[in-house]
Amino acid sequence: MWTSSQLLIWGGWSGGSDEQPPEQDGLAFDASSNMWGAIPPASIPGRSFPAYAWSGSELLVWGGWDGSYSGEEPGTLSDGAAYDPSTQQWRLLPPSGLTARAPLFVWTGEELIVWGTMLRTANRPLDGAAYDPVSDSWRTIAKGPIELTDATAVWTGTEMIVFGAALHGGNFPETPTAIGAAYDPATDTWRQLPESDIDPNANTASWLENRLIAWDYSEHTSAYSPGSDAWASLRGPPVDACEDVPTSVTAEGFVFGQLCGELVVMHPGEDAWHNVTRRDLQFWPVEFAPVEDLVVVLGYESYFLDPGASTRMFAFRPPSSFVCGGFPGVHGAELAGAVAARFELLRSDRAVALARPEIEDLLSPAGEAAFEDPASGLGGLFTDVALDRIVSIEPISGTDGYRVIVRLYDLAGSGMLGEELTLRAGTNISGEDCALLVDDAGVVEG
Repeated sequence: MWTSSQLLIWGGWSGGSDEQPPEQDGLAFDASSNMWGAIPPASIPGRSFPAYAWSGSELLVWGGWDGSYSGEEPGTLSDGAAYDPSTQQWRLLPPSGLTARAPLFVWTGEELIVWGTMLRTANRPLDGAAYDPVSDSWRTIAKGPIELTDATAVWTGTEMIVFGAALHGGNFPETPTAIGAAYDPATDTWRQLPESDIDPNANTASWLENRLIAWDYSEHTSAYSPGSDAWASLRGPPVDACEDVPTSVTAEGFVFGQLCGELVVMHPGEDAWHNVTRRDLQFWPVEFAPVEDLVVVLGYESYFLDPGASTRMFAFRPPSSFVCGGFPGVHGAELAGAVAARFELLRSDRAVALARPEIEDLLSPAGEAAFEDPASGLGGLFTDVALDRIVSIEPISGTDGYRVIVRLYDLAGSGMLGEELTLRAGTNISGEDCALLVDDAGVVEG
């Protein structure tokens, strides 16, 4: 959870046996000092999948899974606590009146609303409650109209939308598609969402501007607009379908999600995803958290979740627009200066590590189309290669374009190869005028 100056991580597992109980302590990352510190053990047992929120002064935690099973039923908790980073002290929350559970939840800006369950249980509660940290009290909310287990919850600014499906043993959903409902805390009333076309088995949803963006592991995406109370189908994410549950969060200005280690982004007003997977960061994302206008990603270096593998953390901030690959909107003489300035840094040995993501940032929709087609000639930037250096950047005579040659090593074992990119002003495949495109490539052997 981001506090405005620190990233707080608490509870869950730190690796080892599945029989090990969840942790009671945590870590705090201070962004200004780039240092980690310890969070003391909480006054409540450790857990996974709790409800949590940042109130403005405290980290609120309630409910969750204690890591145990009784038969096929997960052991859950009904207590909570609040942590104040300024004093490094925990305090207990008052009883909520709810049964133990790992709930769906949202923070409204004033209350932490918890409802239902996100775990597969025989008893699926329809009740919920809202905690006000100012009065340090709970209020009961109206019962919901649907049962959910595998689901997510989002706050729209006026409503809590819960969306997903009810599944039981063997991953069998009880509805043909994912379902949802919306709760209005001002009127303490619920309404059901219309039927969606999202797969019920594995899906996620996030709120972006004025729409609920829902997608699934079968590469379907739909947007729900509360104003019209209707769904609209969008183009699916440009990732490989796989047996995984997609996850997503909303930062300031974009939705960030992952499926089987591939990372995607959507901007407000867009009806398409952008694949922003860093091919030089081949690890499986474990958690990611919105931090103002960027997303912090934590993950293992190995593809599979190996508790013995090293963990890494990095921050992602998308370009202001993907229309022309995120390059600044400059033309003519300004274009030449912008290209030269941007690539001059990349030509130095000390900045080689920056070169590859910078080039990837320049990809136009033509580049994205090429990413989906390995035979297009752009494959060198997106397959198993390692960037060695940018060899040259030269103006193309008689044009505003630049020719960029990069040298790479083929990790599959075929040796060194080169990639030649043509960068120029023009119109992309979607018809937009762009200051810079990456729209031509050739491979130079040797």
